[in-house]
Amino acid sequence: SGPILTPDRPRISSAGHWLRGTDGAFLDVDYGLAPPDDPKLRSNKPNYDPFSPCFAAALWSMDLLAEAGFPDNDQPIYYDDVELAFKARILGWSAKFVREAKALHPLPRRATDPKRLAAQRRGRLAVVARYFPDRERKRIFDAIMTEHTAGSICGVDRDTEIQFFSQPPWGSSRERERVFEAWADMHSPTK
Repeated sequence: SGPILTPDRPRISSAGHWLRGTDGAFLDVDYGLAPPDDPKLRSNKPNYDPFSPCFAAALWSMDLLAEAGFPDNDQPIYYDDVELAFKARILGWSAKFVREAKALHPLPRRATDPKRLAAQRRGRLAVVARYFPDRERKRIFDAIMTEHTAGSICGVDRDTEIQFFSQPPWGSSRERERVFEAWADMHSPTK
């Protein structure tokens, strides 16, 4: 993949996704920064490798798809690219970022629509439940259940969340731990 730029101004919409370890959110690297060739961008560091390319503008290896399969997330949008990337990372695949492969794609502004927020949360929780190390799965699940007792559901019902976390995770515990430890907060703006 390469940088995804907004068509209306020379700003980065996404240079791939990075993993925020505290809650399992995957956020766009260099979101809103400009210009695309600024040396301060995390995506301009030598050997930059995003955790996940954005499905909006990426090429995926047919060999990878044959080995990992398609995303099996039960929702059509949000986190399908991250899910495929997580499976790929567990299997030992990597991403290649090509700065010259610029794409224009009008990614939406920050999410405020309740349906969109719910879809993003659902995708995030499905990825956490299937691919995070056991201790992280438990920590995040416990935090979610605490939110429910406080009345904050964010559009995803408790039964759905319990269903996600009752499914067996994908890959071995050691592989999931290795991927999480290597990638949590790697491209965080504060790191």
